[in-house]
Amino acid sequence: MNRQGIIVIVFTLLVFLSPFAGAQQEALVVVPNDLTDIEGDTQNGLPINCGQFGNTSTRYQQAYLNSQISGLPVEIKSINFRLSEDRVEVPPVEIPNIQINMSTTQAQPGNLSATFADNLGPIVTSVYSGPLTISAPACGPGPCPFSIPIPLQTPFMYDPADGNLILDIRISSCMGIINISMDASETSENLEITSRVTTGNFGGLGEDSPFGDLVNDTGLVTEFELTILPRISNVPTLSEWGLIAMAGVLGIIGLLAIRRKKVTA
Repeated sequence: MNRQGIIVIVFTLLVFLSPFAGAQQEALVVVPNDLTDIEGDTQNGLPINCGQFGNTSTRYQQAYLNSQISGLPVEIKSINFRLSEDRVEVPPVEIPNIQINMSTTQAQPGNLSATFADNLGPIVTSVYSGPLTISAPACGPGPCPFSIPIPLQTPFMYDPADGNLILDIRISSCMGIINISMDASETSENLEITSRVTTGNFGGLGEDSPFGDLVNDTGLVTEFELTILPRISNVPTLSEWGLIAMAGVLGIIGLLAIRRKKVTA
């Protein structure tokens, strides 16, 4: 077997093995997807502007339909919001303490329970804890850029096959009124994609309340910065015998090449 034959066989093996090496892909995904480049139909300041109703603390949950995020497992690294259109600059303001958890949920957007605990899955991950500074430049006609990022201290590993995604935010000390109003949607179609449960409607409910007083009424347009991961469990792998056989084939090729070289010498 000549050198060209060896190269062809090795190349064929590499082509055969290439599907077994999954590739990661960086992505920005906006939920609802149809509002990526379109302004939502409403606006909202919660949970950041929780002091507008005189609340001292707040809890906020928002659910996202799994199919809107990805068909494959992802690593979520940042959640980003944007101002509603025609808004003035939001100067830097520090929220003293914010706790952000993420989880999968079997609850459906648009049909969340008023009881916070009912909306959470069995495993809840803390992705951010501590002070957070919020600011945003002025924005003219929408849609505005996603200029209100919350980079996660701990990226969240999310597999859409496990259920929908839920974001759970607690702010233990609401600031005074913050001049911030974020892009949101309340159409019936989009409420089936993303909706919220939150305290903050003049009821005096805070972060320790087991239930919210605003339920399934709207959802903030959200951008996820994420890495799409290969679904390793669904990728076929070579068995031990397959690896031994492949090693044997390569060994035979090598011996034939050496023998042929000796004969020609």
